[in-house]
Amino acid sequence: MLRSKRLGIELYPGTVFIYRGRRRGLLGFGRNSYAIGEVLAVDETHGIVHVRTLKSNAETGPKVDINHIPVLFRQLVRDLVEIVGKASPDVDTWASVNDFRRRHAAGEVGAFAGRLWKAEALARRALPPEQERTPIQHTFVKRRDGNGPLSIVEVSV
Repeated sequence: MLRSKRLGIELYPGTVFIYRGRRRGLLGFGRNSYAIGEVLAVDETHGIVHVRTLKSNAETGPKVDINHIPVLFRQLVRDLVEIVGKASPDVDTWASVNDFRRRHAAGEVGAFAGRLWKAEALARRALPPEQERTPIQHTFVKRRDGNGPLSIVEVSV
C-alpha cells in the first residue's frame, strides 16, 4: 500500500480511481477530461504504482487503453479525482509486473515520472500511426543502449 498522508489517499492493488486528463480546447484552456484507472500492483520501496488505464465508451462501456503502465506514486496522486471502488486482483498482468520488477532491479527500465496522461501520450507517440488506437499491453521507460538516463519509451501491443 502507498499512502499520501497530506491528501488522505491510500492505493492498494485493485483500487479503481478516476483521474484528471489533458485539458481540451484552444491553447489547453477548457475543461479537464477524465479517465478510469486501476491499480495492478504497488512497489512501496520505489514509490511505483502499476496501473491499467481505461477509456470510456458510451456504447460498450470502459475499454482497456493501456494494460500496464508503471508510474511514480507522487505524480499520480496529483491527478487523482476520486477513488471509486475495488476490483479483484488481475492475475493476467502479473507476468508483465514481474517482468518490470526484474528489469527495474537490473537497471534496464523505470517508471514514468510526471502526469499519467502525459505518460499515456508518450506511449501512444511511440507507436506507428496505423496502431495509434490499438490497446497497449505494457509500456515502460528504458535506458538507451542499457546506459545513461531513462529516455526511451518501450511499448508492446
